[in-house]
Amino acid sequence: PGPQGEPKEWLALNFPVRDAAGRRYVGGVAIDVTEHKHLEAQLRRAERLAELGTMASGMAHEIGTPMNVILGRAEYLIERTGEDATKKSLRTIVSQVERITKLMNQLLAFARRRPLERRPLDLRQTVRDALDIFLERLARAQVVVETNFDEECAQVYADADHMSQVLINLVGNAIHAMPDGGTLRIELGSSHRRVHLTVSDTGQGIAPES
Repeated sequence: PGPQGEPKEWLALNFPVRDAAGRRYVGGVAIDVTEHKHLEAQLRRAERLAELGTMASGMAHEIGTPMNVILGRAEYLIERTGEDATKKSLRTIVSQVERITKLMNQLLAFARRRPLERRPLDLRQTVRDALDIFLERLARAQVVVETNFDEECAQVYADADHMSQVLINLVGNAIHAMPDGGTLRIELGSSHRRVHLTVSDTGQGIAPES
């Protein structure tokens, strides 16, 4: 049997032959292609997973942007309204959006299973794209964004989707850490052939005992 107890697969080849007297016969040979077929199937599965990962990553980013806008508007309206029934409805919207966001993060986690696609990447644009997703929420949370980019900063060799997710997580955490407003600082610099990305905020931080 072949891999995992599967039946063997054979490739039969027939060819004409002649003996010394000139009589014609049909010869044949059978080649065991079980392992070859098994490797082909594994390659096809890997290619499908890579395609699904890329699609999942794209969907998560496309859906994540409007979800953050909806979340920011709903949180803003909760603060503005004095009607309990309206507040309750808005909190339902917030909870459902957060649920969708959790599903999107799971999709991104699945997408990260695909092989890394490292290529030259301008982190300045990656930072700008991540901040664009949170424009509404940053404004509603009264968070001021300060950026300081070294214009001579070299490109990095990294996976664009992974770097984008790192920044989205950091910016989202910063907003949660500053419920009463504050400052989010993102800096990019380079030295000794290395690029340094620094994200900091004026939030309450994590208690030492945690």
